[in-house]
Amino acid sequence: MTRRYGNMLLAAVFVVVLLAVAVPPANADDTPVLFRPPGTELRPRLIRSMEAVYVIDRGKRRWIVSPQVFTDYRFREEWIEQIPDDDLNRIGLGPDLVAGPVLRGADGRMWIVYQGSRHVVVADDAFPPLALSRSDVVDATTDVLDSYPVARPFGNQVRTWPVITYLLTVAFAVIYAVRTAHLSPRHGLAGMDMFGWAGLLAVGGVMVALRTYFVTLYPWLPDGADSQAYSGAALHLVRGNSIFSEDKYRSFIGVTSPLYPLVLWLISPALWFTNGNVVGWKLAQVALSVVLAAYTGVLGTRVANAQIGRVAAMTSLCSPVWFYSAELIQYELVFALLLVMGVVHFLAYQDEASPSSLAASAASWGFALVCQLKAVVVVGSFGAMLAWQAFRSRNRSGLRITAHRWVMVLIFSVLATSPTILWGFRNVITHGEFIVGSIGSGV
Repeated sequence: MTRRYGNMLLAAVFVVVLLAVAVPPANADDTPVLFRPPGTELRPRLIRSMEAVYVIDRGKRRWIVSPQVFTDYRFREEWIEQIPDDDLNRIGLGPDLVAGPVLRGADGRMWIVYQGSRHVVVADDAFPPLALSRSDVVDATTDVLDSYPVARPFGNQVRTWPVITYLLTVAFAVIYAVRTAHLSPRHGLAGMDMFGWAGLLAVGGVMVALRTYFVTLYPWLPDGADSQAYSGAALHLVRGNSIFSEDKYRSFIGVTSPLYPLVLWLISPALWFTNGNVVGWKLAQVALSVVLAAYTGVLGTRVANAQIGRVAAMTSLCSPVWFYSAELIQYELVFALLLVMGVVHFLAYQDEASPSSLAASAASWGFALVCQLKAVVVVGSFGAMLAWQAFRSRNRSGLRITAHRWVMVLIFSVLATSPTILWGFRNVITHGEFIVGSIGSGV
């Protein structure tokens, strides 16, 4: 009898423990609802680190990216608690909290609160760019909804015409390549007939139109993995701050590409046409992708012939890779353009021995180095080629020619390395360290 009661007691304890683990209290950290309508007792858990405030969402800590997001969720300062860094680091890191709550009215319509306004959701593609989903929806009263002003809808209805137009344009580009293959390589672009010129302009025009359409799909957000940091650093300069100052996130040395925020800053007049919206920068990306296609065509012509050049230009125009990158605020497009420009001008120097071509090549690669330090592989290889040519000329050419070539090596070295060196000195002034790359992720 004692054993029987003992087993019953153990079973009861097991059930109690199981229920305690399986059914957490209503205000536990893993509750999926972050938004607390006025008058409710439950509230989310907010924790503070040295420079950031996080909210605990389903067992993960999510960084609240701005005071506006904090306000949109109706969070309150007195809810924030300070915990030791060791305890903070033991909590897994979730996606950033970049937008306000997802509210559902009595009529079933869903609204996303963003930048102090509510935006009706017209399609599910509104959620991923904002790190939200339908599981985040909270039922809201009319009074709660009316407390947020109404702004433009979020999301885009699924449309098939862009895909059909793209596929038809690619098919035409293939026909164009076959149709112009009979042209003599010596003639280059000048040898193209009316079909050749019209075809090139037609494909380029359609692709520019499609890319322009795609970059306007999400005008409210600088979409991309690192784009928030890049655009934030650029806007730091647009607001009149000095290049020798950092924003609070130390973005200029924290991002993968130190040069890219400076590029966005230089093309910031593009924002004037969009009332300060980041879609202006995305439109500038479209223009850069066209310039890249032109340089790709020139590179193909110099490496092979005009026929290959025309195919290379068409491929770059139609490539879904650059088609995709033109939609985002990313540095890869600028980096590729600088690399291709450097190769094109270097080949021009090899053909024409023009110092200006070598200077343009070195400058292009010099800025590519600031964009991505790994470009040193390219710069070092071509610099070694120049040095080898100068070394070999010592016995085959006169002293004057040899000296000229070593002067070219010196000019190349100075122009290719000076942007990186200047950036390092900028960081000595700003941070006290000679930093030429990124300190992100411990690199």
